[in-house]
Amino acid sequence: MLTRLIRKTVVLALAGYGAYRLAELVRSRMSPVKDRTATHLHDAADRARSAADDIASDAADARHVAKDAAQDVTSELQDAAHEVKAGAEAMAQDLKRAVAPPVGS
Repeated sequence: MLTRLIRKTVVLALAGYGAYRLAELVRSRMSPVKDRTATHLHDAADRARSAADDIASDAADARHVAKDAAQDVTSELQDAAHEVKAGAEAMAQDLKRAVAPPVGS
């Protein structure tokens, strides 16, 4: 019974030592991978922030261009409306003269 207990203890101790050595081996090999991955992640985050800033800037520029274009179109429409109104008033005057009886008749 005592030998069985000693044998189990030795087997468990060897298993624990093997697990410890395996963990040390994996940790030493994973350290460079961890450093490279962290560097790549930081670079990717920086690029994402830069892209977000560029997109925000481009969107603001697009809003300004669209606003300016809308103002230009509105101005052109107002000018065209004034020209049409002036033309309609001139035609109305011409019609009045054409329909009105001559003075002194």
